[in-house]
Amino acid sequence: MRKLFSASDYSKRSAFKCWQEAVSERVRSLKMILLDDGPLSLDLEEAILGNVKFIKLNCSPIHFRATHETLRVSDQSGTVLAIMVLSGNIVCDQDGRTSVIERGNFAIIDRSPNNIACRDKSHIVILQIPRKKLEQPLGSVRRFTALNIGNGSPSAHLTSNYFIDLLQLEERLSPDAAKTMSSIGIDLIVATIAERLAQDAPKSLNNAILFQRAKAHICQNFGDVDLDVSSLAASIGVSVRHLQVLFKRHECSVSGCLWDHRLKASARLLSSRGHAHLSIGELAYGCGFENQAHFSRRFKDAYGIAPRLYRQDQLRNLPTRNE
Repeated sequence: MRKLFSASDYSKRSAFKCWQEAVSERVRSLKMILLDDGPLSLDLEEAILGNVKFIKLNCSPIHFRATHETLRVSDQSGTVLAIMVLSGNIVCDQDGRTSVIERGNFAIIDRSPNNIACRDKSHIVILQIPRKKLEQPLGSVRRFTALNIGNGSPSAHLTSNYFIDLLQLEERLSPDAAKTMSSIGIDLIVATIAERLAQDAPKSLNNAILFQRAKAHICQNFGDVDLDVSSLAASIGVSVRHLQVLFKRHECSVSGCLWDHRLKASARLLSSRGHAHLSIGELAYGCGFENQAHFSRRFKDAYGIAPRLYRQDQLRNLPTRNE
């Protein structure tokens, strides 16, 4: 991680003011109050892996407060914060919920007034995550802001350790690997939040969450040729029978939804001049089909024309660059 600030580089008089400016610039504009008069321990580090920004804070007891006034200063509406505790404990307060977050647990904080208090000397990691990555599978973030995600849950422990290990490997990962690994981490966060919500949610709401998670997983992974009903059920932690019932209640089937995503994606690629260099077989495999024959049969059943002829027709009707 890249070092951004250390109180040891400043005089005690100026350190806290400079710390406030550094944190507000990197995270969000905040009001901060030190909670004791002891020696200052304030460190700030940053890393970016894929579409996730990591901010590591090592701080003395301190109170962070976001108000309507401070939130107007910095527009971070496209992201939410996942706050993971490595040592110490923090109190999170937002949207009428107050939770004590300890080591191995985490909380989600949205862009609305909130209070976060590090009651002891604490070491925390803040992840800035694209909002849509959580809201597409789980619904509005407001449903789980400041909720204690974990409370001894093995899933939360696994998620926290995953990100700790990921940060340690940061400099050894290629950009593509970093993007892939951070996306896996977000999936772990989603799964852990869903598990926590299921503890409080009525059965009907829990099923709705599971259905949305299943659809999101299909949308993100339809190109995996091994993705089928069984592997999808395992990914979201339900039985195949339960998964099939969930989709039937929405008047569709698991396999129908999966093949629909694959066929629509293949049709888009066949209509793209930028993908004209791909053979039909390469394109089919990239969209999750086992082989070209399998793809051609399903595509013709859906669109009434062979993939090769469909591509020719679509590309012929595209305007040239000079038009």
